[in-house]
Amino acid sequence: MSVLQWFGRRFGMRDALIALSALSALIVVTLAASACGDSQPTDGSNTNGDPQATETENGSQATPVSEMNGGFTLEVPIGQHLEPTEIEVGLQFWLEASEDSLVAALPGRADASVGVLYQPSLDSPTAETFWIHVYTDRSRDDAIEWVRHLASQPPSLARIIVPQHELFDARFREAPIVGDASVLIELHHGHSGGCWQSALLVFAQNGVIVFMKSVIEVTREGAAGGGGASCDDSGAISPLTDVKGIAEAISDQLAAAS
Repeated sequence: MSVLQWFGRRFGMRDALIALSALSALIVVTLAASACGDSQPTDGSNTNGDPQATETENGSQATPVSEMNGGFTLEVPIGQHLEPTEIEVGLQFWLEASEDSLVAALPGRADASVGVLYQPSLDSPTAETFWIHVYTDRSRDDAIEWVRHLASQPPSLARIIVPQHELFDARFREAPIVGDASVLIELHHGHSGGCWQSALLVFAQNGVIVFMKSVIEVTREGAAGGGGASCDDSGAISPLTDVKGIAEAISDQLAAAS
């Protein structure tokens, strides 16, 4: 499956960008036949005709979910500090390299897989990156089990998504209540050239597992392992990417498409 033409507009991720428009991207997702039905969180613990453009509250245009090639498109709202690429990150290989057998099994058993990497725009004030990847699992139950399993393990398990960096700290954060199960992990990682903070949000809904990761550098040269500030006490830069907001927008589309 391919990434479709990038388009769409929406306003501000934060007050600092309130006057700026944002971009939207579309990815094609195929739902497993067994994944039909309304999306309802299973518990309260956060592990829980022709398409036409519609006008949002701020007057910008948004394209609804549309049927296509046996699947449907998901609109991914991103800020203007990001630009889409034609690249998928190596999530398949990172998962398969995990020593956890259930984590490693997902790419091989999934019915479909699609993802895209977003790079910083030329005028990005934060130089942060973002990627999203969607797996269509064998069934709704399998997808829920996978995400709940991830949430039951030490958060350091997520170090597999930063394979070239040293992991300094990993902790669970409060995840948005989206889909059937969700988990949010914050990572601090880096090397002798600097430290980065990542937010990994994973949720299951209607048989698909959605992975989203935002990454921002929080220190500069010499910070990690070089006698400077440590990664976990240097978060002076706030990311502009609204990972929770993106998850909620995608969850709404998955619910509408079921």
